[in-house]
Amino acid sequence: MAELNAMLAATVTGADAVRKQAEQTLEQMLNENPAGFFVSLGGVLADNAADPIARQAAGLQMKLHLDAETQAIKVQRMQRWLTLPPEAKTQVKNGLVQTFASADRNARRTAAMVTAKVAAIDVPQGQWDDLIGGLVNTVTAGDNQAAKEASLECLGYLCEDMDDGVLTTKSNDILTAVVAGMRDPTVEIKLSATKAMENSIEFTAENFRSEEERNVIMAAILESAQCPNTEVMKHAFMCLVKVAENYY
Repeated sequence: MAELNAMLAATVTGADAVRKQAEQTLEQMLNENPAGFFVSLGGVLADNAADPIARQAAGLQMKLHLDAETQAIKVQRMQRWLTLPPEAKTQVKNGLVQTFASADRNARRTAAMVTAKVAAIDVPQGQWDDLIGGLVNTVTAGDNQAAKEASLECLGYLCEDMDDGVLTTKSNDILTAVVAGMRDPTVEIKLSATKAMENSIEFTAENFRSEEERNVIMAAILESAQCPNTEVMKHAFMCLVKVAENYY
């Protein structure tokens, strides 16, 4: 494990030659044993005792190999993930969600990004049906502030990564969590929720057709627009712009 941690850290902090060697070794590991690659890197990301740089690098490497800019490569990587043994995928996914409660903010934020990439592949296939409900429950009924923040960040990423057709069926649940987060007094949670609201506007047409639901959404946005924190305020105004573009 120490050798893997050092290799991962080298992909971020190593000199060019060292970094390239580390990346090549990880690529070979992926090609020879995809399940082992994701399980091992997921283990590093979830390990609270691991080097913080290695943890973040592990997540970034996982994210890199779950997505791509070109559609052809993206489809290949999605298919590779879908064909992994179910027990390996479950182990990775459990580790990702557990990391949401980590004291290491970079680790939990990276876990939120990777979770969204995995969910964009698995949820449309019916292979992670309890994820969104679990995230919503963490935000609305949980008592771990770190996990709430990471869950809202994950929901925000999901709204970017997942097909709108899938998201539309989950819009009520997502908005319940997002509005609850926007009303939270903790600035970090309020900011994550406001960013998630910004990303969710485009697939909430049904909610905006209901006067009651529209009023709840707009009240949450307007409240955040008056927040003393400039980042929260900025993203609240970006929400208003998106609402105007899509519904008025």
